[in-house]
Amino acid sequence: MKYTILTTTLIIAFQIAYSQHDTVLFLPDIQIGDQRISMPFSEANRTINILTREDIQKLPVQSLNEVLSYLPGVDIRNRGIKGAQADISVRGSSFEQVLVMLNGIKINDPQTGHHSLNVPVPLESIERIEVLKGPGARRYGQNALAAAINIITKVADTPQSTQALEIGEFGTVQGDLGVSLHHGNAFKQMLNVSHLRSDGYRYNTDVGISNAFYQNNWKVNNGQFSTMAGFSKRKFGANGFYASPDYKDQYEDVETSIVSLAYKWFGDKWHIKPSVYWRRNQDEYLLIRHQPEVYRNLHFGNTLGAEIQSGYESSLGTTGFGLEYRKVYLKSNNLGQRDRNEVAFYAEHRFSLIGNKLTITPGFNINYFQSFGSFFYPGIDMGYSINDKWSVYANVGNTYRVPTYTDLYYIGPSNIGNENLVPERAMTYEAGVKYFGSQWYFNVAYYRRDSRNLIDWVKDRENDPWMPQNFYKAYFNGLEIENKWTLANHPAGINRIEVNYNYINAGLNEDYSGALSRYALDNLKHQLIGRLTGNIVDNLSYTIGGRFIDRVNLDDYFLMDLQAKYAFDKFSIYAQANNVLNTQYTETSLVPMPGRWFTIGFKNRIDF
Repeated sequence: MKYTILTTTLIIAFQIAYSQHDTVLFLPDIQIGDQRISMPFSEANRTINILTREDIQKLPVQSLNEVLSYLPGVDIRNRGIKGAQADISVRGSSFEQVLVMLNGIKINDPQTGHHSLNVPVPLESIERIEVLKGPGARRYGQNALAAAINIITKVADTPQSTQALEIGEFGTVQGDLGVSLHHGNAFKQMLNVSHLRSDGYRYNTDVGISNAFYQNNWKVNNGQFSTMAGFSKRKFGANGFYASPDYKDQYEDVETSIVSLAYKWFGDKWHIKPSVYWRRNQDEYLLIRHQPEVYRNLHFGNTLGAEIQSGYESSLGTTGFGLEYRKVYLKSNNLGQRDRNEVAFYAEHRFSLIGNKLTITPGFNINYFQSFGSFFYPGIDMGYSINDKWSVYANVGNTYRVPTYTDLYYIGPSNIGNENLVPERAMTYEAGVKYFGSQWYFNVAYYRRDSRNLIDWVKDRENDPWMPQNFYKAYFNGLEIENKWTLANHPAGINRIEVNYNYINAGLNEDYSGALSRYALDNLKHQLIGRLTGNIVDNLSYTIGGRFIDRVNLDDYFLMDLQAKYAFDKFSIYAQANNVLNTQYTETSLVPMPGRWFTIGFKNRIDF
């Protein structure tokens, strides 16, 4: 039944799309990238997914984790609801191999990648999300082995206040308040706070998440200062989340803070951005809730960083380079007291040849880790514009990841770290074809990642504890297809159709028969994502989303989400149904996910 629904939906989508002749701009050609080399989206020689604020508002979801799950090649493994705890995988990676950034500041945690999505920003503060897939080490250093995700916020262009409230099943209530203030044209600031609480959909899955985020921009002559500060507290019942499913009374309380100060200066040929930042994470885990004396982990992690990025325009093209220093501290009753220095230097240059039709961008990253030594990671991107709509591109790069402190030192009831681990490395290749039109956006890419010393938690027998090991070699081959159509004046009111597909074939190059893999080889096999948005009448819109997921070691499933929204002036009200077909499924650790559930909510804006 579910395959019939999916197939029918796709056939209708293709028929509607190709019968439509009106044209409308698909996506503003916004600038992407960092402050070293920035370029229009259409000129990027990589597979990059962008979700704008408008895109996010049209999705039938209300949390960052749910938003990311609608991107092709991105696999969100939820434990619980509404972003209580989730791991992220991109193109078959482990959750440790994806770098997450907030306005260009790295927020990955040296304790464990389980905290990568603890982003201290309410969804309403996000301006857009950029997902750069493939090798990212030469630009961003370690952790960007498979992808780098940059979450970008922005102070509103006009002074305003926003309010939002959502209520739903399982005793779920979520509220959001925001305010943006302008002091002339030079100084702008905003503050956004949100809180979510839910009783949970089964025993010991209650959740409470509070976020607060502040940002300001202060223009001074040719430059601009910017400050951001974020805080997130999430506490949740973790029924079967980490240890065996038999441990139903697990509990976790996590606090994440981030503060940064940056300055941007733009000259005729030079631009420069120095920044300093501090990130803190506190993680308390109880094996049995309300009984910390049985088993308790308490971790305090701090990261201090300073970075300077720069770019230079010349007759030979654009040169970008930068220098970064990070000091990592960890204090833990389980992992011990640790600290580490990290230094990185990176550079790249973008050549434009043959009348700007051919672009070539070689670059490299030199990284030093106090515990693991130095690394040199080169890479190159290439692209050729066949005409103003069609282009081909390819890239190759060497990437790496150093073990987390949990990988190295953790001791628990069902997990034991390994102090003998060495950094994992990978060579990644990608080639693709892209069409960027006024009505249709199309991208198809083939990619391959050859990993060496791949780190994965494994065990030989079912009753053994999990322990991380370095596999010698593993491969990940994939095909990704992205289609988006933007329509105008359609008789059925349809204005947007998306159909995206991702296929991954992964395995080990050597025989490790008998070893059970916990993360690295538990990847997506097939992923098909569809989304349709439209208007029933002028102010009444709808979104239908569908996701088919087939993972290597879990049963496949199909999820459908619906949202109807009525908007007038600056006020909107919506009704949302998730998992409409009441599918029974799990995403990780055999944790059952909720069935069909409903929410309603409103959003309002008051201009000053």
